Amino acid sequence: MFGNREREKEKDMPQEQHPPQQAAPVRERRTDTVLGQGTSFNGSLQVEGSLTIHGELEGSVTCSGHLVVGKTGRVKADLDVGSTLIGGKVEGSVKAKDRVELQTASILKGDVHAKSFVIQDGCSFQGNCTMGNAADLERPLTQDSKSEPELGILKQA
Repeated sequence: MFGNREREKEKDMPQEQHPPQQAAPVRERRTDTVLGQGTSFNGSLQVEGSLTIHGELEGSVTCSGHLVVGKTGRVKADLDVGSTLIGGKVEGSVKAKDRVELQTASILKGDVHAKSFVIQDGCSFQGNCTMGNAADLERPLTQDSKSEPELGILKQA
């Protein structure tokens, strides 16, 4: 009784005229700020959200979200970010709350402080790396001087 007319109309319609079904929403990473190829910036840059750099930047970068340095990106700066993906060249220290990833053919000259650090084949990395949670990094390493150091399965003689 109710809705039968609608079903009958749909049966009579050719297949391609049926109303399209909604696909599940795709989760995309949104870019809030872009420094395009051919653009150069000198100074201190602070971004709430995400940042993509395809040009040249010199100075310092603070980015609360995700930073992408594209293959044409050239950065000479200290970076303080949520996470970063580097495809170009970065000279300077990188401090990330979450993850630092170097793509193939990227170059990073500087120290890395991050929760995780991923280096793909064919990258160049020159510097020191400290990994772990921020709380773990701030906690001093202490060892009882009276006890022997733990050597895993090996035992000291």
